[in-house]
Amino acid sequence: MLLFADSLPIYLLSVAPDMSLRLASVQLGGEVKLWDLWDDGNMYASLKRNFVFPADSETDANLIYGEACTFAWQPYGKHICLAGQLGYGVILQSKKKGLTLEEKRKKMIEFFYEKRDFFQLKEIERLCNKEKGINAMSVKDVLMSLVHDGMVDTDKIGTCVYFWAFPNKAAQKHKNTIQKLKDDIKLTEQQSAKCQLDLDQLNSTRPDTAERRELLEELHRKKGILEQLSSELCQLRKFDPELLDSLKRDRLVALNAANRWTDNVFVMQSWLTKKFPIDETTFRRQFNIPENFDYIE
Repeated sequence: MLLFADSLPIYLLSVAPDMSLRLASVQLGGEVKLWDLWDDGNMYASLKRNFVFPADSETDANLIYGEACTFAWQPYGKHICLAGQLGYGVILQSKKKGLTLEEKRKKMIEFFYEKRDFFQLKEIERLCNKEKGINAMSVKDVLMSLVHDGMVDTDKIGTCVYFWAFPNKAAQKHKNTIQKLKDDIKLTEQQSAKCQLDLDQLNSTRPDTAERRELLEELHRKKGILEQLSSELCQLRKFDPELLDSLKRDRLVALNAANRWTDNVFVMQSWLTKKFPIDETTFRRQFNIPENFDYIE
């Protein structure tokens, strides 16, 4: 199995003692990388930025990340203890953590910005898994969410579908968003100023006087009377002579229509009983016509 660790040589290797098939390696320069042998030997964490050797004011800052001399796993495989060339020991968190959806989205967009190239889905699954630690099975869902949000572009060329994203588009999108927000703020401020001006004008033309208060009270009282009378009118409207005459006319039209269709049924019944060997009882039963079916008076 080949471990990809840039161009720096690996000079320390150790397998986790908790049977999790995790492997730790140390490169020249002190960078510790963790590999998952269950996942085809893919690297899932780099601990270079997770530790700093304690340094005093007299220590050269360039030696703070000094080379590791040796390291060992904690018995349960939860931490790694590393000793550097300056003689300092540090404890590094080593448990593999699953990435949240937002973390996967962030890492994938970083991948596109770093590569600045066009990729097919299979390439993205392989490279994001290897370089960003995103599980290959979840790459497509993460990618589609970025496409849906307009953060990644896609197009079909021939029979192949390509995906890409460039930093300048994201920067322009942020600029457009900022400009839109500025325009919205400006418009809101203008509307607020206009409303305040209208309010000031109305207040200036409507001084709070005793006469005005009396008129407002009278208006409120008469509105209450109007609502009461409107409610009574609604109750009395059902006794309106014109409404009653209209209901009578509608009833007569409905009655004539019902009797006309009743007559049509009887005509059909008479024709069928004469034309075919069928009696009235059988005819009514066949067409679900009740025995008391007759004209309406």
